[in-house]
Amino acid sequence: MTTQADLDLNISSYEEALIFYRPVKSKKRLTEPEEEPIDTPSELKDVEELVEKIKSNKLDYPTPLNESGMQELRSDAVYRIIDDKTANHNAVRNLLGVFCDNLEGRQRAENKYAMLIYFGDGFLLAHVRAQRGMSIKEENNEIELIRRFLDIDNILSAALFEDKDGEIEFSHFTDSGSDSFRKFLGVNEHRLNYRRKNIQILCYYRSRREYKCKFEFSTDEFSDKWLRDGSISFRGDKLTFEEDGGDDRPHEIKEIRWGNDSYESVERFKSEFKQENLGLDIDRDKYDKLTSYPDESSSQRTVFDDDVDEAIDNRRSIELVSEEEREIIPKNEDTPDNTHVLYSGSHIRLNPSFADDIYHDFVKQNSIRIYHPASPAAAQALEIGQISFLNVREDSVSDERVELLSETYKHAINRAGETVSKMLINSMLQILRLEVTGPLSHALDQLVEIYTGNPPDGATISTKENEGPDLVEYKNKTHLSNGNSAQTVIKEVETEKRKGNSSKIFLWGFTEQNRRIEGFSSQSWGDDRISDIEGKVEEGLSENSINFERFMMQPVELDHSGSRKVIIGILF
Repeated sequence: MTTQADLDLNISSYEEALIFYRPVKSKKRLTEPEEEPIDTPSELKDVEELVEKIKSNKLDYPTPLNESGMQELRSDAVYRIIDDKTANHNAVRNLLGVFCDNLEGRQRAENKYAMLIYFGDGFLLAHVRAQRGMSIKEENNEIELIRRFLDIDNILSAALFEDKDGEIEFSHFTDSGSDSFRKFLGVNEHRLNYRRKNIQILCYYRSRREYKCKFEFSTDEFSDKWLRDGSISFRGDKLTFEEDGGDDRPHEIKEIRWGNDSYESVERFKSEFKQENLGLDIDRDKYDKLTSYPDESSSQRTVFDDDVDEAIDNRRSIELVSEEEREIIPKNEDTPDNTHVLYSGSHIRLNPSFADDIYHDFVKQNSIRIYHPASPAAAQALEIGQISFLNVREDSVSDERVELLSETYKHAINRAGETVSKMLINSMLQILRLEVTGPLSHALDQLVEIYTGNPPDGATISTKENEGPDLVEYKNKTHLSNGNSAQTVIKEVETEKRKGNSSKIFLWGFTEQNRRIEGFSSQSWGDDRISDIEGKVEEGLSENSINFERFMMQPVELDHSGSRKVIIGILF
C-alpha cells in the first residue's frame, strides 16, 4: 500500500518545466526546436532528479555571467530567458541555434541534440546523444526520446544557469575532449584550472647510474610545497626536495605535465602556475578588458569610453568616474590580502589611500607581493627583503643593483621613526623603477610621487643604534643653500669615491647632530631648481670622470600644505 510519505517523496519542487530540443546538424541555422511541456508529477520529478544529480556529481566552476567572456548575442538570450520569467521562445531558439553553430566535428553527428530544460528560475543547456539508431523520425513516442535525454549518461556537456539574488550565475561541465563548449560559454581555461588537477614532473636522477623517476602532486599540494612551505624548489632545470638535502640531491627535469598541458620549459611552467594559483590571471582578464578600446558590439566599460573622465585604482576595485556616476569595477575578490594588484598606469590614477596601504606594509616589514596585470608573473620574481615584485625577473636586475635595493630596504626597516623609513622606501622604488618598463613603471612613478603620511614640520627622527653609517648620510639645509649647490654635491661624491663607496643616499633638510627635520621652503626650492642642481651634478661628474651610473634628487613634502620639503639624493 502506498503511504502519504511515499507520495510526498514523489512530488517535485518544480511547478513547471519545459523541454526544448533540436538536432545539432541541420540545414537551417535557426531550426525551430521541438517543445514539450512537462506537467505530470512523475515527469517533473524526473527532471528535478536529473538537474540535482548533475549539480552534485558533474557541475563545477561557478561563474557570474557578467564576468564571463560570453559573446553578447548569447548572454542577451540567457538574460531574456531568465529575466522574462518565461521560456521566451525566440530567445530559446536563438540560443540553441548559436550553440549548435559552435559545436564541431563528431559533436554534430546525426544522433546528437541540443537541449534546454526550463524550470522557472533557471535552465539547463545541454549537448546530448540519443541511443544509436534512434531519431525523432523513427521514434513515435517523443516522451520516450526525452527520457533518453534525461539519462545523465547521455549528457555530454551541460551548463546550469540560475538566478542568484538578482545575479545570473552558471556552472558547467564537459566530458568532451573539445574546447568548443568552454569557448561558447566564454570561460577562461586558465582562470578555472580547467582539467588541470594534477601535476607530474618527469625527472632523471643522476648518481653513479641514471634513474628515471616521476613525481606526482595535486595542484593544491604542489602549491603548498613550492609557494608556501618551500619544501620543493627549482634550481634552473633541476628539482630539489628539502628533505633530501636540497641542492645535494637534485633531480634533472625532463618534462612537466599539468593537466593536458606539457612543459619542457621549467620557467614557463613556474610563471603560469604562479599566475593561476594566486588568481592573477583573473585580474589580467579584467585589466585587458578595462584598457581595451571601446567596441560598439560590447557592453564592457573601458577607461577609453567617451564619458569616462577619470579612472582610479583602489585597493579592491577600479572606479570609473563620469559626470553622472562613479562606477565600481571590482578586482579579483579572491586575491590574498598580502598581494597588492596595481592597475595604475598612464590612464589609471593610483588612489593615495591605496599607496598608503602599500607603504604601511613596506615599513612594517609585512610579507607582501606587488603585481601589475599588464604582464605575466615572473618565474623567479625579484625579492627585496619581505617584498616580492611578481612582474620583475630576478635575473633582469644586476647583482650590484639588487644589493643596493636590499641595503636601502634594510636601512628603511631598521628605524624607529616611520618618516625616514618611508623616505628610504621611496628611494628604493626610484631605483627599481629604472629597471622596469610599461604600465608597472607608470605605477611605480605614481607610488613614488604620491608619498603621503609625512610628519609635521619640526618633528624629530629617531633611529636605532645599528642603522649603519655607510649608506645614509644626513645633511642640514645650509649644505645645499650656501654657494654653488651643485659643486657642493660633487665634492661630497668625490669624497665617497675616495672612500670606495659605490652608492650613497643623502638626506638634506635634517640637523646633523640630532636629525631633527628642518626642511626647505617649497617656495624657494621648487622642482625646477632641484632638477637644475641634479643636471649640473651629473654633468660635473661626467666632466671630472667620476664614474657613477646615476645621481637623482627627490623632493618630499613635509606636510599636506606643501609649504616645506626635504630632499633625498641617491647616488649609485
